[in-house]
Amino acid sequence: MPSNNHKQFTFNHEHNDAMLDLTPLIDILFVLILFFMLIVGANIQSINVALPQAPNSGENLTKNFTIEITSSNEYVVAKNHKFTNVNQLSYYLKKYTTNKSSILIAADKDSKSEKLVQLMSMLQQEGYNTANIALQK
Repeated sequence: MPSNNHKQFTFNHEHNDAMLDLTPLIDILFVLILFFMLIVGANIQSINVALPQAPNSGENLTKNFTIEITSSNEYVVAKNHKFTNVNQLSYYLKKYTTNKSSILIAADKDSKSEKLVQLMSMLQQEGYNTANIALQK
């Protein structure tokens, strides 16, 4: 007959050897605190330089500028120049822009889509390379 040599395993719940070693975590935290203290305390030195002004720089628009179409169907450039038709806007852009690289179009949701189409057509005829339409999320 086979012998019945089954060993019984018993668990002793009195000894709980599982421990969490926090030493590496504390070391990392001290290094991060030291790093941030050094960065915050760093003195940034700068030199004041008088930049030269380009002739007629007061009115020229920057490389990237925005054309807004208002709810009253007016074109607005640089927040204070308003135009009622695309021909006036075209004249203004020819006169005051030097770089035709990028234009942002921001149209009010109540403006006519016809105004947007006219503006995009004019920009294409005038040779503007890029026109982006601003959207609200």
